[in-house]
Amino acid sequence: MDLETPTWHLFTDNLAHPEKPIREELLHYFDDRPDTTAEHAGKIIDALEAYGPEAYAYQHLCYRIPLDAASGNRLLALLNDWTEPSAQDSRARYLTWIVESIGADAEFAATLANIEETYPALSHVQILPSRVRFREAVVERLAVTSLPETEAWERFEALVRKMVDCTEFPGAEVSAASRLLRHLVRIGDRDVLIRTAEAWLEPGVADGSGGEGDWKTGLGVYLAEHLQARQFVPRLLALFGEDWDWMNESIQSALVAMNHRDACADIAAEWADLPDHGRLYAARAFAALHFPDFADFYIEAMDGETEWEPVRNDFAVALAHLATEDSLERALDFYDEDPDDPEREQIVSVLHAHYTLRDIAHPARQRIREHAEERQQQDDSIMRMIGASEPPVKVPPKPGRNDPCPCGSGKKYKKCCLR
Repeated sequence: MDLETPTWHLFTDNLAHPEKPIREELLHYFDDRPDTTAEHAGKIIDALEAYGPEAYAYQHLCYRIPLDAASGNRLLALLNDWTEPSAQDSRARYLTWIVESIGADAEFAATLANIEETYPALSHVQILPSRVRFREAVVERLAVTSLPETEAWERFEALVRKMVDCTEFPGAEVSAASRLLRHLVRIGDRDVLIRTAEAWLEPGVADGSGGEGDWKTGLGVYLAEHLQARQFVPRLLALFGEDWDWMNESIQSALVAMNHRDACADIAAEWADLPDHGRLYAARAFAALHFPDFADFYIEAMDGETEWEPVRNDFAVALAHLATEDSLERALDFYDEDPDDPEREQIVSVLHAHYTLRDIAHPARQRIREHAEERQQQDDSIMRMIGASEPPVKVPPKPGRNDPCPCGSGKKYKKCCLR
């Protein structure tokens, strides 16, 4: 039994594990963390080489894991070999991962600049969900990474003005603005960027009118995330008072990106005063970062939660990731309160991963394994139905919050049609 290896190291070493439920859970784990590296990308590609296009169901979770030249070129060569029709959707998603990684490695950018000559068959594949040709998306992203600072700010301001005029949520403009902010964080003066974020996040800037102040406040959350500047945590928590779904999700990502014990201490200190939805989003930071000295807080918050079952689930996940005998037992107790509750499906996968990778001879180990495998079969059934031209007559069970959304967006159900 291994209770000594930290979860981050244990999961890093096993991203290409032979069991799909374990691979899937580990991919979920690293999607939420800001400390992923090209090492993690390399292990994901190891799994793709070993198990094929369906090695992972939640392929979009790779998008925030950085690719360097070695891992990116390995992935391109692999995708070039996936010529069977059944692999086309997976190929499109992994090409999207490549596009999302542009800017992280100059050597890899040079490869992508010559993609038409190197991998002509890939150039015409449409990435998801935009359906833009891979070559066109590469050209557009590479252009952003070469922008001088002044021009990048000009483009950003133009995007904000465009957002103000939109009658629907401007998803494409928000994504483009975020890419520009990431680029500015790479090339700009950090002190200037911090002062900019402070101005955008100043209380009262957002007034709910849909004007520039609202959009810059929301994008200020993105900027705080890209900067990983912990001093913004109190203001981020205060922004839950705006209760704007897009911004709530952005705040959650930013809190995790801080990756700092003191950031979690700030959240714990404000916990009792957070609105209901604020606790829902902030709990994810504890599940992702799971600092050991907050174990008592996890238990107190989980026991005291009366409004949101997913909050209790996130704290159970945090306890499981601490990987002590007591914390794992407490996480199992939470699951056993109501094992048929779909909100508790994630804890099954987490426990299965820890029991297996740590070789814990627990009486519940086989039961948890069977439940995890059953859940994986349901996930695979949903993904096959999404990809089929003629969906089967038999309808799979209603998806849980963390399942792939049946609409085919590639997002988790809770972040898509469940809303």
